[in-house]
Amino acid sequence: MWASGVLLALAAAVGIYNSAQNARRETQRILAENGAAWNAIHKEQLEFRNVGLAREPRFYDMPGVQNYEFKATVKNNSADTLGVVQIKVWLKDCEDDGVACETIGSQDTWIGTRIPPGEVREIRDTLHFANQPEVRKKFTWSYEVGSLKRF
Repeated sequence: MWASGVLLALAAAVGIYNSAQNARRETQRILAENGAAWNAIHKEQLEFRNVGLAREPRFYDMPGVQNYEFKATVKNNSADTLGVVQIKVWLKDCEDDGVACETIGSQDTWIGTRIPPGEVREIRDTLHFANQPEVRKKFTWSYEVGSLKRF
């Protein structure tokens, strides 16, 4: 009776170990597929046109929060359908020369889209900047394309 209990416990331990190993392998497979999706398209394969950032006043603005709409037309020159674009935006207060600037806000956004290879679509998103100080000199902004994910 004692031996059958030990065998049962051993069988259960082996089953739990195998289940954990299978779960680990499945997790690694999913992470590898997801990583491949995030690295399939490169920034150089996209063409950004008509990029703009506009103040977007809303009736439900919260105190201390300013909304801006980022929009751009994007041509996908890759072989994969584009699914997500990360955009990083900086708001700046600059001297008249445009060189000496202070960053007064920054925001990242991930914009979901579906742009097949060789096609063009507009992307847009509203960004919310909290506690942005008043511009003292000249308002400027810049952006950078971050991570990209295929659809």
